[in-house]
Amino acid sequence: MAGETTTSDIKGYGQDSFTGIEADKIFYAFKRIMSWPVAAKIQLLGMQGATSATNTRTSQATQLKNGTLKGTGAPNQQRTVDCIYPKETNGFDLHAEIRQIWDNNERFALWRIDFGSMHGKKPNRKVRAQYSHAILPALPYTEALGGFLTSNLAIEVEGMERDFNDDGNWFELPESSFEPGTFDKMNKFYNYSLGTDQGTDDDGNFVDNTVDDETLFVNKKGTTEDVAGPNTPAGATDSTLVAAPTPDKPSDETSTATNGGAKVETK
Repeated sequence: MAGETTTSDIKGYGQDSFTGIEADKIFYAFKRIMSWPVAAKIQLLGMQGATSATNTRTSQATQLKNGTLKGTGAPNQQRTVDCIYPKETNGFDLHAEIRQIWDNNERFALWRIDFGSMHGKKPNRKVRAQYSHAILPALPYTEALGGFLTSNLAIEVEGMERDFNDDGNWFELPESSFEPGTFDKMNKFYNYSLGTDQGTDDDGNFVDNTVDDETLFVNKKGTTEDVAGPNTPAGATDSTLVAAPTPDKPSDETSTATNGGAKVETK
């Protein structure tokens, strides 16, 4: 009928936006469950380039007189991570850990994490994550001139990856499952420096005593007021937030005064 307005009562089936899931926020993490203690934290699988995931089932077809009957077999899953090895940091050597997984033919824990799903407030944020046991059949190295040491890790999932509970709800990882600052590394390469918190020690080694951004004093936007970050310790000042250099000597040394100065002994 001319001039009639047509409306629809179909709701919930339209596309609200064209925003996709960001692949750049999907990271892989691991733990050597056959070697590390229970209390050890989950570690990111190095600095990551492109990653990919394959989920397949074998297809079966049986010819019938009136058509083809089709079915699927057991699941088979692979995870591929272009891993760039960082230098040893805080006593953790990723390259050595990955090499030992391969040397020892270890089964290890693997998480595929969507940091785009992060929710909650620091330090109690959570992310959706898929969990599996995995093996590493091959360990290739790419050693390009002028480049970094990398491995394109083709990881085989044992059994089937766990992603939902029986009600179809996502499993999640809490921030406490990782080393402090891991979630913030998704958005920054380094902490802000006060200038007197990094440099070289007496042996010429680089020392980084920078602290998390949210513990620093900042200038409140639109004012001349300096305010403490939400995680700043009570009574702290900019100078006290700079960590003191770690002494390069055993903590159980003792010294005894002598005529010539001091006698230093180690227990």
